[in-house]
Amino acid sequence: MTPPSRLLLALLLLSSAACRRRPVPAGRSWRWENPVPQGNRLAATCIERGGRAFAVGQLGTVLTRDARGAWRPVRTGERGDLHGVACTDQGVVVVGARGLILRSADHGASWQRVRSGTAADLWSVTSSGRRVLAVGAGGAALRSDDGARWTPAASPPDADLYGAWTDGRLALAAGRGGAVFRSTDGGARWARVETGLTTSLTGVWASGPDDAYVVGAGGTILVSNDAGSRWTILPRSVTEDLLAVTGRGRGDVYVSGAAGALLHARDGVQFMREGSDTTSDLVALAARDRELVAVGPRGVITERSGDAPWRARLGGHRGSLHAVWRGRDGVACAAGAGGVILCRDPAHGWKRMPSGMNVNLSGIAGDGAGTLVVVGDNGTILRSEDQGRAWTLVPPIDDKILSAVWLGSRGAGLIVGRGGVVLRSTDGGERWAPVTASDGRGFMGVWGRDDGHAWICGMRGALMHTADGGAHWEAVQSGVQGDLFALWGDADEVYAVGREGAVIRSTDGLRWTRVDAPVQETLVSVAGAGADVWAVGLAGRVVHSRDHGAHWRSLPVGTGDDLTAVAASDDRRVTVVGYWGTILAYQ
Repeated sequence: MTPPSRLLLALLLLSSAACRRRPVPAGRSWRWENPVPQGNRLAATCIERGGRAFAVGQLGTVLTRDARGAWRPVRTGERGDLHGVACTDQGVVVVGARGLILRSADHGASWQRVRSGTAADLWSVTSSGRRVLAVGAGGAALRSDDGARWTPAASPPDADLYGAWTDGRLALAAGRGGAVFRSTDGGARWARVETGLTTSLTGVWASGPDDAYVVGAGGTILVSNDAGSRWTILPRSVTEDLLAVTGRGRGDVYVSGAAGALLHARDGVQFMREGSDTTSDLVALAARDRELVAVGPRGVITERSGDAPWRARLGGHRGSLHAVWRGRDGVACAAGAGGVILCRDPAHGWKRMPSGMNVNLSGIAGDGAGTLVVVGDNGTILRSEDQGRAWTLVPPIDDKILSAVWLGSRGAGLIVGRGGVVLRSTDGGERWAPVTASDGRGFMGVWGRDDGHAWICGMRGALMHTADGGAHWEAVQSGVQGDLFALWGDADEVYAVGREGAVIRSTDGLRWTRVDAPVQETLVSVAGAGADVWAVGLAGRVVHSRDHGAHWRSLPVGTGDDLTAVAASDDRRVTVVGYWGTILAYQ
């Protein structure tokens, strides 16, 4: 079973007989370039003695904070979602989907998968001294004395459990439908405690048996002073869902929740708001001595040391990106919502460039000699002659949405858009003129060659070809009924991608064949270099061919967010962009 729908996103953030070292992939890999350190959902965090911290989350994400306070990714070889982490006396323990348990005895330098004995999703793990307790779906409750060998509860609870706490003997857990459970033998046997609530409870913490707290939906905070036998509902001071609770001592309690809500009580009763430096949900909290860490979706991390204010650590642009271009020597530019244009050089990374616009930008292309053109809503056309450092507005030809642009190396250029718009340039994009090419279907993608051949694709399988640089067009049968969103090709072949994983290719641009792609999600962009062809789409899907599109494989890229564009350079470096500012590089 899974958490209720209102809290599902937040809670999602939340083998062999012997332990085995998990292999870490070598060679080329995907790396986050924006946001930094990464943009996946984070579900849990903990702090070791000495200040080293860990955060875990979506798609096997593990981060560690070093002595200088910098967060960096750690490779474990796992790709499943991770929901909980505990910094124990014997090392770091991580739990996740389908009974996954990982353990590190060397501060995260290496990881071993541990046999859990369950296939249930594990939502939370906690520890005290040598005792480690993990809880999850369907009342799953496991205990361990070293994090390596686990024993199930003799009388498991009868509800999904989202949070837990233990001091080694007393154990408390909370979950679906207002359920609170207690154990007096470290989690072997459990008894349900009535709370009078039906809303889900998501976080549990105590400084000791006489100072325990549970939090949940709708601003709910419960407190117990008798080892969890009875619970009192405190007056609600906020209406946001509360998702996590921790503390630094008796009565010194922190609670986090939706929309960046962060509450602090010094007496365990009067909770006051604190500025969290973020508006993102904060789904997990950790405290150690005077250090505090909170984490949430889109890679959000906010921290507090001593009495200093909370400070968010996630850096970079957070808006959606819709198009990307790659040049030589690591130079690249991306465009997206709100008129945003980001450009990258190897020395300084990604920086925002002034565009002077506040419209959605959806296409970008370059001519290989420094000229770039960006297109977007309201007929917007922007042009740069210095690889994106400065931009000028080209007088609009049409007020429709412009979807895509292509530039050749000899001055030729094409722009396509909604309503069948096709614009043509012969001077490197300085001036554009409309041409007739449509039966009324909107166009989404365009690509061409310097020999005058070019193609456009669009709604309901629309596909057209020109042999004279765009002056005249003819319809081509694509063999696809669904929308086609993007085109790319080389001297030998042309590719188009679209809805439900559609990939078609042609060797002459006139006769097209559908090829099998290993995904069903919509693909929205395609690019390549040499024999390598890449296509990206919804739900973080990336497919790759190493043989000019004859065979494809799905490639894990490290995010589940929608991807919107891909660009590749001749050195086989690839850049992918998407929603929430996602920029991933394959090196």
